[in-house]
Amino acid sequence: MNNMIKNGVITALVLGVSVSVTAVAFGKSDDNSSAPTSEAVIESSAESVTDTELIIEPSAEMADSLMAAENIVEEKVSSVRALTSAPDCNSATKDDVFHMMINTIDYFNEASGTMMFSCGAPDNVTVVEFQTNMPQTESYSRVMTYSAGNTAQLTIDNLAAPAEYEAIMYCQNGEQIAVNAESGSASRSKFSGFTLNDAVEVKDEDRITTAPDGMPCVRYRSNPTNVEFSSMCLFPQEIAIGFLRDQDLWEIEGIKEFSGLNCYVIHGKASEDYGAKLNVAEFEFLVDVNTGVLVRYEGFDANGNLSDFMYTENLRFDGSVESVEKYSDKLVEGYSVG
Repeated sequence: MNNMIKNGVITALVLGVSVSVTAVAFGKSDDNSSAPTSEAVIESSAESVTDTELIIEPSAEMADSLMAAENIVEEKVSSVRALTSAPDCNSATKDDVFHMMINTIDYFNEASGTMMFSCGAPDNVTVVEFQTNMPQTESYSRVMTYSAGNTAQLTIDNLAAPAEYEAIMYCQNGEQIAVNAESGSASRSKFSGFTLNDAVEVKDEDRITTAPDGMPCVRYRSNPTNVEFSSMCLFPQEIAIGFLRDQDLWEIEGIKEFSGLNCYVIHGKASEDYGAKLNVAEFEFLVDVNTGVLVRYEGFDANGNLSDFMYTENLRFDGSVESVEKYSDKLVEGYSVG
């Protein structure tokens, strides 16, 4: 993290939202929580085919062995899942870019990097270091918050040290381990995030509907990155829908290399309702052409002043990522562990 992190802009949601979520209206949540959720039922069916009428009932031992083998096969299949291919960036349409941004998780398996953002309060900055391996349902998030003076000159290196708040979340082996450096405590609990199987596909045309009372309703996919604040960049569904749903308000201005990634340059005006919630009149995105991940976002108020920002550093995907950092009891020696 020695490179300077410049300004960028974004809204915050934590970890993600539930399967087939219905969220009313747009904008940030006051408590950085996910959009309101509702339960959804996922149905699957399997067709049984036999070549003969001979039926063999397996023994208990055989049944256990078959089940174990099936689990191994499922694990291998999930680890080598087929990814969606990105469209040719030289001919990509607005529909293509929008689709990628609301379905980024279909274009990569692993990711690592750092994001820095302000949630509408320029003097309060959050930095998140992260690694995720979605097929293995493993992730690491280190969250640090700072009060910074002049965010126009803000870099990782000149943030006030130490952080005013620091916490680490590990997701691994069916567990979530939260380590709070501020209080010197750690807690372990059963995994309660999302897997790739939870991320049921939602058609683009079904993402935004109108409720009987006339309010817009948005359906979000589950977020299997299990990275804190990942909807800020890795899976920016809410941001993309909020800013890009009206295609008359924005343009793809070209492609540029940024921090080692080829990115679409998108510039536009915020809609009246969404912009009012964020104090953003105009915005600019840098969007990775291969994944749809938001690399940088800058928003400006009606006077042209930077009013919110998000920026990523060392953002990498499959093949060049940092491995997910693993939890060890040695990391919390002297801590209160619950």
